[in-house]
Amino acid sequence: MIFPRSDWHLLPLLLMGLLGWCQGGCATIPSNPQAAALAVRPAHHQLIYTSTRDWTVQAGPMEPDSRRVILTPADSAPGGNSPADDAPILLDYFPCPDHERHPGLLISPILGGRNRIANHFARYFARHGYHCAVVHRPKDLTRDIQSPEQLDERLRLAVIRDRVALDWLSRQPEVDPGALGSFGISYGGIKNTVLAGVDGRLKANVIALAGGDLPTILSQSNLPELRALFRRYAESHHLTNYEAEKQLRTALQTEPLRFTPYIDPQTTLLILARMDHTVPRRNGELLREALRYPRTIYLPTGHYSAVLFTGMAGYPYIESKVLDFFDNHLKPRKAGDFAG
Repeated sequence: MIFPRSDWHLLPLLLMGLLGWCQGGCATIPSNPQAAALAVRPAHHQLIYTSTRDWTVQAGPMEPDSRRVILTPADSAPGGNSPADDAPILLDYFPCPDHERHPGLLISPILGGRNRIANHFARYFARHGYHCAVVHRPKDLTRDIQSPEQLDERLRLAVIRDRVALDWLSRQPEVDPGALGSFGISYGGIKNTVLAGVDGRLKANVIALAGGDLPTILSQSNLPELRALFRRYAESHHLTNYEAEKQLRTALQTEPLRFTPYIDPQTTLLILARMDHTVPRRNGELLREALRYPRTIYLPTGHYSAVLFTGMAGYPYIESKVLDFFDNHLKPRKAGDFAG
């Protein structure tokens, strides 16, 4: 449909109307009140996903509403470890404007591009009473990776580095260490599922546009680099797709579905897109089932078009829903209520 130039002033109204119609397609499913009790976290997880190194803190560039923090290992990586072990951890810290004591949020960005989306959410939450740390991901996880096992190892390392960043965040005098939460989008949501399963300090977790069963995410995602990674693995091992997926389910250790038994569905919010082909909808449903059916918001969008439901494109629908969730789980209580 083409509008006459004289009617272009009506276009914003049309877009707002379209957004309103789309919001009618959103659905929120409450959590399952009959979910089984949490499993006890295995001790070996703490060995696999905990840094044994000391980290020094350096100040980076300052922005009007944030500052860069650089965490650098104080010693060299043990012999045989990946050079990535020596890479500094970069995070951008967005404190609340009043600098009073508030809960803290660890925010993990998407796989590609800059941290624009994660920073947008951090600024929003900081304005509403949450000190936020956006942890930079390492260089594109799919770059120079020759096998899914290498991707698995980089995910494991990313979880360790997030826990180091969480250590730093919890030590800030204005952050309530008993009221910590996480918010992860796409790759960040996949990683934060593992993080939430490992780290009991996180009392509320929002997992957005993520999924479980990494083998089928690799084989069926519409991201060419992920499919190419899977195809190289299947061809190099002379496997059919089905055989490759089955074999990878055993080989990949940092698989979100392995960590869901240790995550409380009552303190988890899941956001899924009905037409997601990047992290396929089926994988989102697998994660929802494994999490024992937490409160779930369904968006009538694809993976990337979900941005239409943020303040970056119009009305901050997602921000408001996530803020309500964090307020309900992190703000009503005092720090002493979060022991354990």
